[in-house]
Amino acid sequence: MNSKWWMAALCAGLALGAVSHGALAQQQEEEEEAMRERGQRASPSDRFCVRETGSRVTAARNARSKRAEQECVDGGGRVYTRSDIERTGSVDVKDALRRLDPSVF
Repeated sequence: MNSKWWMAALCAGLALGAVSHGALAQQQEEEEEAMRERGQRASPSDRFCVRETGSRVTAARNARSKRAEQECVDGGGRVYTRSDIERTGSVDVKDALRRLDPSVF
């Protein structure tokens, strides 16, 4: 009798774990979709919308895209254009980045 109770409790626990895992996966998918939508709506002048990375993954995906607007990378970072760097009047990139964003150094 006692082993049947433990078996029922174990099955109930496993079922509860499976249901909560499915709900968590669905919530993560919704968050990823919202992030993609925010990334697609970012303006070209947005410093926090990184469109190109050193890995070329996003650049290749944007090149194949039929849309005129490019996606942002799903990661953190800032973008500084050549004109931003030139406007600092710095001689080297290290000094220019320090002037543009003091948190870098």
